[in-house]
Amino acid sequence: HVQNEEMFKRYKDSGSAGTRGVTDRSIAQYYGRAARMLNAGDSFGETALDSMCPRNATVLTCEPTELLRLDREDYIRVLRAHNVDSLNAKLAFLRTLPTIGKWDHAAQVHLSYYMHLKRFSKGAEIVTQGETSTGLFLIRSGSCRVLMQPPPGTSAAARGTNRFARGNGAAHSRMLEVALLGEREIFGEYSSLHDKQVEPATVAVATDGTELYFIDQASTSAAIDGSTLEVLLSNAKERQMWQERRRNEE
Repeated sequence: HVQNEEMFKRYKDSGSAGTRGVTDRSIAQYYGRAARMLNAGDSFGETALDSMCPRNATVLTCEPTELLRLDREDYIRVLRAHNVDSLNAKLAFLRTLPTIGKWDHAAQVHLSYYMHLKRFSKGAEIVTQGETSTGLFLIRSGSCRVLMQPPPGTSAAARGTNRFARGNGAAHSRMLEVALLGEREIFGEYSSLHDKQVEPATVAVATDGTELYFIDQASTSAAIDGSTLEVLLSNAKERQMWQERRRNEE
């Protein structure tokens, strides 16, 4: 499925066969709600190849797109083992999380399809205070610092020495470190789950080679059930209040 009404427009305007005269509404009504936006490097179709069941989703191109096709025999020979290992690693991680770890197996497998593993160098800025996040981040390994702009009038000495060997070290050194996030912790959910809100803090990588699972903002409602989203948002709000208190205490 395409991502949203803007994606439907891009699809309609692309001049693809069969789309002339088709309205945004008719596309949405015919195909249903968009479940996920795929980008360069993403893949699809593995589930049907593994299970030999009918495909469970429709995929539409939003713009002229080049695809590499892999037949089932080649997929099994080349990629299946890797994908199985990747899935098992995601499921093992999800089972360690509060709330999500209590989901049934099918729900965890569904969520795993939306998780992308990313690796970052020390100092990389993942989310920025005052801006919206592109999605949810779950720390698989490593750690991240939570940094906030100090209150007006804060002395240089009180800011500490939050310097990084790489990345945006100079900018980060002028901020207050209010928390250190470790494995299995989540961030980026405040703005990605809360309409018209921005991130209350900057999150930057503290440990070189930190691995994060990423779920893009457009996929959160399809990947995570409503009650869990409410829990995540409530936790994010509580964490924001605690971090602001910590900043004001510095």
